[in-house]
Amino acid sequence: MFGRERKARERAEAERLEQEARKAAARAADEARAQKQREGLEAALKTDDPSLFDEQYFVFDVSPVNRIYDAAKRAIAQNAPKVFHALTHGKFPNYYSSFTFGSTWEESKQNVRLLLADISASAEPGLFWEIMRDGNEKSTVDKPRLASAEFLTPAASPEFIHDQLLKNPELFTTCLRDIGVRDPEKLELILAFAPKDDSAHIALVAAVVEVSRNEDALDQLAALLPHIDLARHGAHMAALVRFFNPEMAKLISDATEIMRCTPEAEETVHPAQESDIHVEKQAIPGGGTLTAIFNFTLKQQHNVIRMPGEDPVATTVQFRDIDKGVLAAMRRKYDAAQKPPESPPPAP
Repeated sequence: MFGRERKARERAEAERLEQEARKAAARAADEARAQKQREGLEAALKTDDPSLFDEQYFVFDVSPVNRIYDAAKRAIAQNAPKVFHALTHGKFPNYYSSFTFGSTWEESKQNVRLLLADISASAEPGLFWEIMRDGNEKSTVDKPRLASAEFLTPAASPEFIHDQLLKNPELFTTCLRDIGVRDPEKLELILAFAPKDDSAHIALVAAVVEVSRNEDALDQLAALLPHIDLARHGAHMAALVRFFNPEMAKLISDATEIMRCTPEAEETVHPAQESDIHVEKQAIPGGGTLTAIFNFTLKQQHNVIRMPGEDPVATTVQFRDIDKGVLAAMRRKYDAAQKPPESPPPAP
């Protein structure tokens, strides 16, 4: 009896050891396959040859779409457009669309936006942008796709910008802010769609302030100024730009003075509008300065913080968000500054 039990235990132990050996061999085979797949992806990215990676690499993972997103980011960073095309257009096993980069639809959309931002900073932005937009258009799943307007990034082609603005003129502000201030060549195309009225003056003034941070932005300034009503907004704009680029501010002031001398300007502008600005400047900890510009015509406060060794930082606050007591005090200071000096009493 004891002999039979011993033999049964020995058989069970042998079977257990054999099962563990099979599992260990399977794990080793899986790891060897995974290592080969990782090496294939590395080689593909290095040589921009998508045939070198195994599509199964993106399947054997709890989140295959995250692997695809990570690989797409690396393809942009390593300037591998053919691999990027395969990742955005290929059909991968066990999931419906190659144009999916997240575990949820919203995560996928956000990751596409992040890839577009990477593309704008890449070595070949136009090429990667075309691949990305084509993948978006050809996606077989609607939910992860972005609206066409979201492809209005610095890498967008002039033809695409033109078509979008032709269909949706209200995208002018978006194009000016996200593309025009960064690309002088595309700026002129965008400005061709500037509204004929004064409705876009805030966006145009903001664009002038943004380009003023660049010392070599005179061409952009020359393109922007004809679209801005200098008689109404020139002084305010020059005040904002002065803190970033005094030379450009001087050019704006000169252009404004010329505009004020024209008969058309005299008919439409009240002098009070041109000087309706009060400036407060104070020191802040760390050796910096805070300049607050109160524009009573536009009902806006612009703040410019300058710290030693750092670029100036500008913010804008609407008057409706400012304490009324503060505004009243600033208005009193402004009014006091506008009064002509009192004449000295006549000599006895």
